[in-house]
Amino acid sequence: MYAIIFANSYKVKNMKIIFSKANLFKLIFFIILAIPFVAGYFGEFNFYSSLYLLIAAGTGPFAYNYFRKKSDTLLMADQKKFQDTLHYAAKDILTLHDMDSLQSTIVKIIFETAKSEFVAIFIQDRKNPVFNFEAGLGDIPFTEDHTLRKNSEIINVINENERPFSPDSGNHLFSVQNKFHSVRLIIPVKFNNKLLGFILLGSKQNNSAYTRHDIRAFDIFAAQAGLAIKNCMTLSENKKFQERIFQTEKSSLLGGMAEGIAHTIKNRLQYFSVAASVLQLEAENIVSSHKDLLEKYPDIEETINNILETHEGMLRNIKRTDEIIHSVIRYARIGYDESSFSEFSLKELISIASNMVKLRHDVYDIALIIKVQESDFIFGNTSQILESLYNLLDNSYEAIEEKKRYYKNKGIDLTFDPVIIVKLRETQNSYIIEAYDNGIGIQQENKNKIFAPYFTTKSSYKTKSKPGIGMFVMGRIIEEIHNGKIWFESEYLAGTTFYLELPRKRKSLTA
Repeated sequence: MYAIIFANSYKVKNMKIIFSKANLFKLIFFIILAIPFVAGYFGEFNFYSSLYLLIAAGTGPFAYNYFRKKSDTLLMADQKKFQDTLHYAAKDILTLHDMDSLQSTIVKIIFETAKSEFVAIFIQDRKNPVFNFEAGLGDIPFTEDHTLRKNSEIINVINENERPFSPDSGNHLFSVQNKFHSVRLIIPVKFNNKLLGFILLGSKQNNSAYTRHDIRAFDIFAAQAGLAIKNCMTLSENKKFQERIFQTEKSSLLGGMAEGIAHTIKNRLQYFSVAASVLQLEAENIVSSHKDLLEKYPDIEETINNILETHEGMLRNIKRTDEIIHSVIRYARIGYDESSFSEFSLKELISIASNMVKLRHDVYDIALIIKVQESDFIFGNTSQILESLYNLLDNSYEAIEEKKRYYKNKGIDLTFDPVIIVKLRETQNSYIIEAYDNGIGIQQENKNKIFAPYFTTKSSYKTKSKPGIGMFVMGRIIEEIHNGKIWFESEYLAGTTFYLELPRKRKSLTA
């Protein structure tokens, strides 16, 4: 009977502790009650046996409590050590400011102290309404990309619980979920009653159950973990905010400098344009006024013709440089404001980006084909999409040049028509920009590194000052700022196509 009462009060099935408690109760019962009764029976309940019986009955509860506490200390020594370790660790995690390190540390602490078969932690995604599996140890029943939607029944049940709970305590929802079949304890991690994540534990390695003392320790640890996770999220948001401020200030400064320099160059171009026009007028006057002289002296006529040809060349270059300077001024005026989202012409941005590529590589033209319908307006941050388009066109141009150098070094006489094609197509919910080039392509071993910071496949000397930043930044612009997608298809020595998918209208954009 005592074993049943004890099991019900602790709500566990730790039979070792239950039977140890029961045996202790029987021993104390025998010593305090049974022996005096036996002594009294054989002593015919005389004065001494009755006095012993009275003393034993009075001191029995105190003796039992004393021995019970001593047995608790012995039986629960390992659990007390675990609980103390968890309490101390709960304070230490508050010093961690990196989310990845924090998640791994939380999992490691629980795995090593609780001695569970596995520990897994899920954290709420800050951009999408899902909880992602972030870290785990042991025989984990979840894959790396496992997610649970925020409005799912399982998340609703977890959110309703304030304290750690067993998934098989009256709720059949978890038993029908294959992934949760081996979960024995769920620890909600909250901050200000908002669910930030949860920790899943498997069975203990010694097959013992989680006691109410374990649950109390996990409850305290979860509160500290919630505070630590919230701190990491806040620090991360503050860091991004500071980066945006710095980027905005830097871009404003550079934009102002670029506009000032561009205007200065534009003024010089006007002088050269006027000088070229004067030169043309003087040459034409000589031709019309001194025809006899030119017929008599052919060398002078040839010189005049050279001057006129030079005038034509100067005008072409002045016009080309003016177009590029105009693009620089427009780029500088666009600015870099992440909070500024609007509709804009894709063709116009492609034109600006292509002129910037021409300027960077000092070429008159690039083999660019734009396949965009009449309605070319898309939604996004103008400056960031311009930066992304510039990176795409610049990479495409260099991929084509790299292909030329590759075959030249191999001694192969390759004749191919370089081409860069930019397309725009629309779906019900998004715009998809495709940028294709028939350049060198991307080797298989490099495909998973393309969006990594400081990684580059370029060999051009022009990339050495800032290697591997463009694609990393572009990935953040499309995925983090615009809530879009970016991916690519590539075959080495054949070509590459990049895809930029942007939502039609702004929704849940990150700060």
